[in-house]
Amino acid sequence: MPNSAPSSPPHLDVDSRADDVFAQARAILGDGLRPEVPLTGLGGRVLIGELISKGVEPPTQLIEDFLYEGRVHAVVSEAGTGKTLLALWAALEVMKEGGSVLYLDEENGGRLIGERLLNMGADLEMLDRSFFYHHSPGITLKANALAELRVTAEAVRPALVVFDSLPDFLALAGLNENEAADVTRWFLEVARPLRDAGSAVLLLDHVVKSAEGRGRYA
Repeated sequence: MPNSAPSSPPHLDVDSRADDVFAQARAILGDGLRPEVPLTGLGGRVLIGELISKGVEPPTQLIEDFLYEGRVHAVVSEAGTGKTLLALWAALEVMKEGGSVLYLDEENGGRLIGERLLNMGADLEMLDRSFFYHHSPGITLKANALAELRVTAEAVRPALVVFDSLPDFLALAGLNENEAADVTRWFLEVARPLRDAGSAVLLLDHVVKSAEGRGRYA
């Protein structure tokens, strides 16, 4: 018996099937659908083939092999292991290249941060020009607080935003660092808008020292 040619997969004509699908949805949901709001299906489709047809550009590095523009990064370690020093080194590298830094601090205090930067080689003119330091900035999830953060970021246009440290900011917002939903909510409302604006975002986070401790990384 001769081999028959393989049949091609059926073509999915979304437009021609839409009316049938939506009619079925109305039959199932009944009064749950508002008749004055037409059903059109999900929005936001991206044509991936077209998007990548000319190649995929790699993310732009802010600091080689460490920080990327428009990305969120996290440094996680026990207390006293140098997370803040690492963040300040990164801030200094960004400022040397002409970028600005928005440093949001709930832990250290301005004098300690300033002394460390001076010891690393920063000069006073650079700090006043490019280092936007806010101690206890009061970032909660209330609309006014989020608006203040947005206005500040739009004015500064930071290449780098540092949160020192994440557990303090979560607590200030009334969130539980051990609850994934709380952490996700903070990320969506606080960190993601900064990322979407093109800044590299650096979160400093703690890991518990003991297996008996309660932490996301215990």
